[in-house]
Amino acid sequence: MDDDSRQDKLGKVLRVIGLALLVPAVALVLLALLSFLAGDGVADAAPWWAFFLVLAALPGVLGLLALLLARLTRSNRARMIVALGIPALALTTLACASAGSTTTAQLTEVEARWVKALREHDTVALDRLLDDSFVDSTFRGTLRGKRDVLAGPPAGGPYHSIRLDDLAVRSYGRSTAIVTGVNVLQGKDAADIVRVRFTDVFVRQHGEWRAVAAQETVETTH
Repeated sequence: MDDDSRQDKLGKVLRVIGLALLVPAVALVLLALLSFLAGDGVADAAPWWAFFLVLAALPGVLGLLALLLARLTRSNRARMIVALGIPALALTTLACASAGSTTTAQLTEVEARWVKALREHDTVALDRLLDDSFVDSTFRGTLRGKRDVLAGPPAGGPYHSIRLDDLAVRSYGRSTAIVTGVNVLQGKDAADIVRVRFTDVFVRQHGEWRAVAAQETVETTH
């Protein structure tokens, strides 16, 4: 088999691989769009649309690269890119997607533990979750430090958290992240619902995420 035949065969294989990777990537992007349009968020979990986009990243990038290389297989340099570039890009893309997904999962779990610790006034858990410099700007316009949270009564009074909505995690480097969302509270009457929008700032210290700042605002209905 001459070089041209081998290159043509390689090009066909790359086109098939590219299309095979792009099909699930496009499907996941469509699921992300439908999920984004369908709801306000999910309880105690990261938004599904972000999860679908993370899943679509790797096959989407690799599929586009495979189609591009299918057009370049007539040079020795292109064959070298095929041999070395695809594995390198795959590992890089997978690492980036995994890092973002891991941070989102970790902070979603931290938020759930934080709500539980506040409800039960678990000072041991709160001490671990809150940095010593933690400052909370409450919906009443007052400031509370870590000592105030640990010494104060259980949060919420007659209200208790029933779910977290609209959770979104934004990472800034490897050690800083901001989480926004809505804490949905219910009173003694099931119809008595209060939505508290919050912004929490976290830093990673010794492998653990700790809150350094928080701010809450009660949503008003018009």
